[in-house]
Amino acid sequence: MRDRSIDDLIAYEVENTTLDFKRDLYAKGQFEALVKDVCAMANAHASGDRYIILGVKSHPDGRRDLVGLPEAAF
Repeated sequence: MRDRSIDDLIAYEVENTTLDFKRDLYAKGQFEALVKDVCAMANAHASGDRYIILGVKSHPDGRRDLVGLPEAAF
């Protein structure tokens, strides 16, 4: 996935050990979920960059919905 834009990752890649789509932000009470996801990617037998892309809902059939993030989150 090297040298790919975020748009390309969303449009063409599937979730794997180096790419994860999350529909929502990690809430304050979900610190453990964030740490678990980051550790899983860090420990994966893969080279190169890894991405957790927020605001994208991934479906089992490969479709993706761009749901975005609330403006208040920034």
